[in-house]
Amino acid sequence: MLFFFRIVMFTYLHHSDPTIPHYRKAEWSFLRGAAATVDRPLLGWCGRFFFHNISHDHVAHHFFIKAPFYNGPQITKAIKTVLKDDYNYDSTPTWYALYRSFTQCLFVEEEGNIIFYKNRHGVAARELARGAVKKIHESGWNGDVQDSSIEFPKLD
Repeated sequence: MLFFFRIVMFTYLHHSDPTIPHYRKAEWSFLRGAAATVDRPLLGWCGRFFFHNISHDHVAHHFFIKAPFYNGPQITKAIKTVLKDDYNYDSTPTWYALYRSFTQCLFVEEEGNIIFYKNRHGVAARELARGAVKKIHESGWNGDVQDSSIEFPKLD
């Protein structure tokens, strides 16, 4: 039972953070979705060893789903050079991070295509800049075009 609790906790902590955006269909792309997670050093070296780098190198796991776990550290190093400031890493102690996510990630608004979790007072830890989506689209971004250049692995 304790093992399953840890798996659920790890999954929740990698995908539920008040600073990570969530994309609705109009703004989602594979690359945006893959980057919308966070690396956390959960349980230190024990987590790295017993859970095969999945916590420490979770962003790499999202970008390269078929890569062997032992390549995670090298992939993460490469991803950091590409994403730079957009790479998500949080070294907050596990139990505090869990408490923060439970209290700050309660709901998202119905409106908007790029949204952030809000707390019980309706306050988000991060907001999208006014006009940001319009600027992104004016610059030529298109999720369908972006994803069309990616060869997705066939899942057997």
